[in-house]
Amino acid sequence: MILFDQISFVKRTVFLIFILITLEINAQNSNVWMMNTDFYDISFDFNIEPPELNVAQPIIDKGEKLSGESSYPSSICDTKGKLLVYSREYIFYNARSPYDSAVLPFASDTFIQEIDQRVPFRFDYSGALPTDRPDIYTVIISVSFWFTNLKDTAFYTSKITRYIVTLNIKDKLTILKLELLPYVSYTHLSSSLDYSNYNFQALPQPNSNKIWLLFNGAKDSFFLVTYDKTNGLIGERKTYRLLGYYGFRAPSISLSSFAFSNNGKHLVLSGFSGNKDYLQKASKEGYSLTNACYQFNFDSERGIIDTVNVRHLFETNETITVKAGTQLEAVGPRYIIGKPVFSPNDSIIYILAQERMSSGGSHPLLFQINLADLRLEIYDLPDRHLNCDLKLGPNGMLYLLPYKTFLTNISVIKRPNIFGPNCQFENWTGTLDGLIGSPIAGTYTVLNSYWPNFSEPYKRATFISDDPKCSKAVAQFTNTSDSIHWERYRFYFGDGDSADMDDQTSLKDGAWGVEHIYKNPGKYFVKLRACNAAGGWVWYSDSITVLPSPVAKFSLTDTTGCQWIAYRFKNESLVFPKGKAISYHWQFGDNTDTLFDNNTAVFTHPPMQHTYTKNGIYTVTLIVNDGFCMDTFALQNTVEILAAPRPGISVNSERGCTPFELKVDRKYTDATDSLRWNFGDGSPVVTLRQAQGNALTYTYNLPGNYLLSQTLFGSTGCITTDTLAIKVEQGFDSDYIPELISASIENRNEVEVNWKENPVAKEYNLYRNETQVATVSEIFYKETYQTPAATYTVRAVNVCNEESRESNPGRLIHLAGTQQENNLALVEWTAYEEWPQGVASYILEAYTEGPNSTGIGDFKALNVLGTEIRNTEDPEYRQDMAAQKCYRITAISTSDQDIISHSNTLCLPYTPVFFVPTAFSPNGDGLNDAFVPYSLGMSNFTMRIFNRWGEKIFEGQNWDGKIKEVTVMPGSYQYVIEGKTIEGLNLHAKGSVVLVR
Repeated sequence: MILFDQISFVKRTVFLIFILITLEINAQNSNVWMMNTDFYDISFDFNIEPPELNVAQPIIDKGEKLSGESSYPSSICDTKGKLLVYSREYIFYNARSPYDSAVLPFASDTFIQEIDQRVPFRFDYSGALPTDRPDIYTVIISVSFWFTNLKDTAFYTSKITRYIVTLNIKDKLTILKLELLPYVSYTHLSSSLDYSNYNFQALPQPNSNKIWLLFNGAKDSFFLVTYDKTNGLIGERKTYRLLGYYGFRAPSISLSSFAFSNNGKHLVLSGFSGNKDYLQKASKEGYSLTNACYQFNFDSERGIIDTVNVRHLFETNETITVKAGTQLEAVGPRYIIGKPVFSPNDSIIYILAQERMSSGGSHPLLFQINLADLRLEIYDLPDRHLNCDLKLGPNGMLYLLPYKTFLTNISVIKRPNIFGPNCQFENWTGTLDGLIGSPIAGTYTVLNSYWPNFSEPYKRATFISDDPKCSKAVAQFTNTSDSIHWERYRFYFGDGDSADMDDQTSLKDGAWGVEHIYKNPGKYFVKLRACNAAGGWVWYSDSITVLPSPVAKFSLTDTTGCQWIAYRFKNESLVFPKGKAISYHWQFGDNTDTLFDNNTAVFTHPPMQHTYTKNGIYTVTLIVNDGFCMDTFALQNTVEILAAPRPGISVNSERGCTPFELKVDRKYTDATDSLRWNFGDGSPVVTLRQAQGNALTYTYNLPGNYLLSQTLFGSTGCITTDTLAIKVEQGFDSDYIPELISASIENRNEVEVNWKENPVAKEYNLYRNETQVATVSEIFYKETYQTPAATYTVRAVNVCNEESRESNPGRLIHLAGTQQENNLALVEWTAYEEWPQGVASYILEAYTEGPNSTGIGDFKALNVLGTEIRNTEDPEYRQDMAAQKCYRITAISTSDQDIISHSNTLCLPYTPVFFVPTAFSPNGDGLNDAFVPYSLGMSNFTMRIFNRWGEKIFEGQNWDGKIKEVTVMPGSYQYVIEGKTIEGLNLHAKGSVVLVR
């Protein structure tokens, strides 16, 4: 915050202020500070040590004479720290081309007109918000409209709106978009034109691509929001209010100057503190003010301000009571407290302040607060430092910068980490001393080649470095200067060391330059001073990043190990994250190595183990590569591996079913003192001496997963082990016999066999007449009926492919028979074998098939027969108008009436024959009214009737004695019947029939 005299602005009715505040996230991107005067844009260039003041370009040459209060505008540098873009009031300029500029969209004609009328306005800048998009930067803008309060002229009302503007600086400078940030905008009532109300701080979030932004709000509110570098968007918002609950002695009125510590762990607030809510009561009762500074703990990962553990860094004892209607800046508090600034190591807070003098005017002070013991030192400053700003430079020094760029007033605190006078507060002398706001004749350094002002062509002095480097590695600097113009060169490496070179100095690869080894990691500003023969010189500077090298280290719990046993190494390497995968290359000294990549856990190093197959002494080497740097660590001749018996297990099978007989033996025959077998089921461990051999047979009776372990005791004291997983499934019980439920013939020619399920079985083998015919997973089987005397059995198969005992047999019933003339049939059958409880009864079933039968009849029971009966007669064999009669036998189980077995189907055809009546009387009495012949064994037939003259008077299967609905005369008529038997033979009959009335 720039503190300046505000009394001259009180009478203004409308006041427009722009504050563009940006961010020092990357120190390299803020190596050039910009300062505006009425006639020049001045750069404060930290690429040179000490920093240099340079003239960017005269304002009058651009035809612009603005009167804004902008003193420290925005500056954007490239990764080398060279200036790219800077601003002046509402315009951004391309430092590489003075004719390339971009005007903020809200700079309307009305705004320009107000500027022409010299309405005061103000800009504050401190860098640029970075994005992950090349050449894209983001700037936060605050726009404020101030009005004199109509009810009480001691107060001002301001409507503050904030915007985010996105710049593209790749080629032509362009404003990509301007977006309103409504949730950090507000309306404010104040008793002065207090510029601290526009305060703004930024802090990177650890392990994140986001940044915390802290905005000042109305009265005592603060807005904490997130900024995403990936897309440049403002996101999450948290609101904090200081009034009444932060432990302040009095409610806050203007405690609005704040700063994050460099490590992001603390937030410090400073400013006015009052004991009345001036928005409600100031115009009636007045209020009192004091000055204070408070420290809060800040959680930079979650964005939480600790509202409980608040430290009062200081509160001034002077309290000024302001009566209603009195102007604050006229009466004032004694001190006007500025924005706090942390020292580089966060141990000390500096604050620039103004003390109001009783004689009138103000006097500059410097507050120095030691955070360790809260000691407060107040230093008088020369009056030339009135209305200065305090900024921490990228070189670690604090600079007091003058308002309106009175360059002779610049001072520097060279050792800001030291409390007390030893901090070395000194007046700073720049290269443009005497520039006080009007053009001065002379030659100035210009920021770009478009504004040359040299008597001869510029001779460039430059170098390039092979950045990045690792600490303790050789860094090469190749001199690319104009060797014709320059004669002698001296490199300043930024770590206190330097080196001279001449035209003959060369690097190992033949390039012209020097080498240097940086002992410690860090970012170093390297300077090259090139001198010509006349003694003149120029500077060129660049930065080099020295990365911390990994430190490869591992340790051993014991320097002696055993053959065949995994030997463990504890990885104690120190590796720093550099955004690339980390690899650990182990070389174990036995012509084997292992490469392990760790892509995620940067600070955790995996342990390593290795199994040596031969005894001896080995040298182990670890090479750590973090993607940039490598380090090697080796243990020389300290890993001794003793001889040991080689472990190994041999078994007849790793899987079996209960009862599972496991045969176990050693795979290798190295000499041992003894051997132990542990079968993993809780049974006692078996120990075998060498004379007892190595093989055993063991039976597992219960299913489960068991870990068979082998322990070998060697003569050197080494003990080796091996394990083998044994899986035991549930097998068949020793007395288990599958139960075949039935074997039956269905649908005349399909055999169906059923049996009971066993939960242990995975499948079943089916046998017919002791020959396997199928393996099925179901509990039934169907096949075409083939063998009259077929007997079926089943065996269950478990997951070990073991077959159970054979089930009870299921022998089919075979039915045979003959016809006795056309009115009697004789059938006989074999017994069903066998159900455990036997057959309860047999049932003879039958159905008749007519000429149009489908071949599958609906059986009906004829007789229930005893279990000892094997044949029977059917006296009702004959059925008129039928072709044949079919029979089957059904056996019923004694144990369950629903369990049955059908025999084969036996069909006995009738002998083909016609039965023809000799007379009929169609008189309607219901007796013998039609002439109807009957047949047996016929599939179909046709009858024709002829009169005495041989004329055909009817054709069909039954005649009612009429011709065309007229009854014929009584008498004798001739008939002829023709038909086909079931076997397809032709059969006919002829004769006469008498029609009687």
